[in-house]
Amino acid sequence: GGKTLFSREFGSALARRIREMYPDDSFDAVVPVPLHYSRVWRRGYNQAALIAAFLADALDVPCYTWLLSRVRRTRPQSGGRIHRLKNVRGAFHAGGKCTHASILLVDDVLTTGATMRESAAVLYGAGADRVVASVCAWVPLGHYHTKEHRRRQA
Repeated sequence: GGKTLFSREFGSALARRIREMYPDDSFDAVVPVPLHYSRVWRRGYNQAALIAAFLADALDVPCYTWLLSRVRRTRPQSGGRIHRLKNVRGAFHAGGKCTHASILLVDDVLTTGATMRESAAVLYGAGADRVVASVCAWVPLGHYHTKEHRRRQA
């Protein structure tokens, strides 16, 4: 809803949780899931990048917004899992090598995991040793279908 001020709170909360879950681990970089430039232009910001910047600051690691880019404009994620997987296939590109890196990949919401899977696959392809997904919210399985999809099932 354009309330970018919440990104600081989300980033701080994620940092606390990551320290709890990975107390002895360190990450080489925080990487936000990118939006296509046309969507950033329309919206005015990338919510994942804002959250990732605060998260990286709290963890004292660099935030590489340039490492992953969305090279293909995708439709907003809706529908079932298979549709979502097809929608993001080939949509991302690594802007450099991340050999032997441990990456913390950040997005705002996880639904089916299609965007995270595709983003992580691109980072692994660029040489990452480990990619850990971190999100502010997730949608329980079965709750992500559109109203139209639920109507057709009834």
